[in-house]
Amino acid sequence: MKSKEFYNEYYSKERQYNQHTVEWFLYKILKKYEISRYEIIASYINNLDFREKKILDLWCGEWRFFWYLNQKNNLYGLDIAWVRLSKIAKDKYTIIEGDLDKTFPFDNNSFDIVTSMSVLEHVF
Repeated sequence: MKSKEFYNEYYSKERQYNQHTVEWFLYKILKKYEISRYEIIASYINNLDFREKKILDLWCGEWRFFWYLNQKNNLYGLDIAWVRLSKIAKDKYTIIEGDLDKTFPFDNNSFDIVTSMSVLEHVF
């Protein structure tokens, strides 16, 4: 199975977790830090001395990171699992379906900032 097929299938399934497992316990504890990470990185980017930055978020997922960025920027997202992205994200931002295991779909020097959070463990 190709990575694109794997992730589209994985994210299209309804997830039901057993709340009595160690995995669920850790998820509930660590989930709050995910938002903090977005806030900290976005705060740093928003304070840079740029105007209308062109920002790419690799494997943008549910595009939550974009909520924290200055909306005057040009925001782009790249994700392999097209099913994860809502219609709102596809309409509001420039979202590209892409696989980081393949050729990068942008020219060199296309962006002012590229972010990548919690991605490397998903790259085959």
